[in-house]
Amino acid sequence: KKHLKYSEEAKAILNEIVQERVDSGDEKDDLLQMLLSAQYEDGTSMTRSQLLDEVMILFTAGHETTANALSFTLSLLALNPKVQNKLFQEVRLATLADDTLFQELPHLSFTQQCIEEAMRLYPPAYFMDRVSLADDMVDGCKHKEGTVWLMNLYELHRHPKFWKEPDTFNPERFKPENKKDISEYYFPFGAGPRMCIGNNFAMYEMIMVIAILVKKYELLSAEKEIRINPLITLKPQEAIIYFKER
Repeated sequence: KKHLKYSEEAKAILNEIVQERVDSGDEKDDLLQMLLSAQYEDGTSMTRSQLLDEVMILFTAGHETTANALSFTLSLLALNPKVQNKLFQEVRLATLADDTLFQELPHLSFTQQCIEEAMRLYPPAYFMDRVSLADDMVDGCKHKEGTVWLMNLYELHRHPKFWKEPDTFNPERFKPENKKDISEYYFPFGAGPRMCIGNNFAMYEMIMVIAILVKKYELLSAEKEIRINPLITLKPQEAIIYFKER
């Protein structure tokens, strides 16, 4: 009951925002306007309830998973000072040019590799679920139409058959020349037509956050290892990091 109450309170806040946009008559170039303008094949639009569900999913997925991925990345950098120093040197050199932070993104390839490796070890969306559209036979077992499948990405990302030293934090494995070899076993944003719609935005956002933090602070961990809390998303358990000004 408590969590349902929280959900209804969140929807009420979002509904006020939506209603304010509708009442204003403004048509802005943003995601909310795209949802308001979207139509089905028969020309009808989403109901307000459907619209709020869509907004709620985007609002939640766009905050919690990114925060989790950043927390794991910072923890791994704090536990691996050599990797952290290499990232710092990249950020320092990239910011010597008179560019905006967004213009620096192409020069922050190792920063991206660190985030990608963190999401391999600790994918915030650590499983995918799919539903069988027809009866099927898998490994000699019959599965009926409507069977719900849960695919464990956490285990796949650490499977020794696909990854060398799978439990080691090694951003070098995500060098551009290596990505082709691992693309079949790496799904931090899911896969297929239901792959995360905000994957590129999330990656750019995380690169900029990590670059800003590591440029200004040395990260020190109060923990000797990372512990996980697998809920709806994968969270770190009591990840304590000290930020020492450079």
